[in-house]
Amino acid sequence: MGKIIKSLLRKMTGIEGADEEEFKQLFGQESYDKFFDGTNSADEDYNELLRTISRIKDAKEDNSISLNKRVDNIINWYKRNASKIESFSDLAMYYEPERFRNFIEKVAVWYELRYHDYDLDYELGFKQIDNEDSVTTYNCNMFENNEYAKENMSKKSLKGLDWPSLYNAHSFIKSLPGHEYAYFDAPEYPYVLKWENGNMYDDKANINAYVKLSKKGRVVESSNMKYICNNISDRKLVGMHIIDVINLLNANGVTITTKNSFVKAVEKYELQKQLKDKMLDAVMYRIIERGGNRVGPKRGFLFAKEFGRNIDVPMSYGLDFSDPYLNHFVNLYLKSGGNPDLDCYENYFMSMGDYRNINFVKVSDTFKTRRYTEEEKELAKRLVDLLASRVDYDLIRKEDAKKLRLEKKIRKSKIK
Repeated sequence: MGKIIKSLLRKMTGIEGADEEEFKQLFGQESYDKFFDGTNSADEDYNELLRTISRIKDAKEDNSISLNKRVDNIINWYKRNASKIESFSDLAMYYEPERFRNFIEKVAVWYELRYHDYDLDYELGFKQIDNEDSVTTYNCNMFENNEYAKENMSKKSLKGLDWPSLYNAHSFIKSLPGHEYAYFDAPEYPYVLKWENGNMYDDKANINAYVKLSKKGRVVESSNMKYICNNISDRKLVGMHIIDVINLLNANGVTITTKNSFVKAVEKYELQKQLKDKMLDAVMYRIIERGGNRVGPKRGFLFAKEFGRNIDVPMSYGLDFSDPYLNHFVNLYLKSGGNPDLDCYENYFMSMGDYRNINFVKVSDTFKTRRYTEEEKELAKRLVDLLASRVDYDLIRKEDAKKLRLEKKIRKSKIK
């Protein structure tokens, strides 16, 4: 039976080559022994199997090269956990993952509108504006060439405006409807958390025991918890984190089920934290993918810096040797604390979805492997030809003749 289960797990999760040790790591030694030795009940086996599949899928989540696959993995994580974060009806749960995906796309589009393709190299400092009176193309279009703005603002005021600063993150987030604004919210513990152990036969089910918590889970007040555990006073709990309270109760012999209200509050808080992080990661993936080889990674880098994402991600997709500003991008990444030994996907956007034979190049090796495109080679040849055409060969011959006469005079003077 164990062999059949392992075979099914391999097929369901896509880890065809998983060996005995990998299964032990995924299950945990104790759960593994019970599951495959047959000491669990059927229900326990089924629940453990579901938990293991979920753990395997979560472990694979960040290992895909495909950016679109990474986004899909985050949407699938949301499908598995959304009902633990919020109370959704069955109908709402059907539509909620798609709403979440649409929201991710919405944030990615906002960032594209904020940092336009043709001004991105200026924003990153790779190109310089000619003089103080010049502005980026997008600033010009949004303000100086905007009829509504010109009618309502002075020319001097328009000069001082900067589009990315005006369309900033705070303004965008504040403009979102409530259910979308909540994705950016910092998670909070409930203010009042009543003790419920999820067992109707619990002899302490009718005790009105509760704790009041800070937003981050510290106990600010406790009531009647001494009736849950004789060894613990309400005063002792004040100042403790709710996780420490659970551990203390458990250490003093209190049976705490997975349906316990304290446990569920911690689980919900942790899932809310993960949701925000995964949402921001998914937005970054879409920004990179949507922007393409030269623009996507750079715009993704700006997003990563602003929202505390891992700057390794946009850099690892930004190795496009046709980009004349690649060295600038690499330098910016390294100056921002990047890893010179980071493995990057060479020309990811040229792979057309087939990543099996993609080459990996370390960031530090990009300076050694600078490659020139046909366009760049042609431009260099034209520059050489142009410089050659401007040479005055008569002047060079005259200068050479002068030099020869001078050398003869010097030799004669030495003979005398």
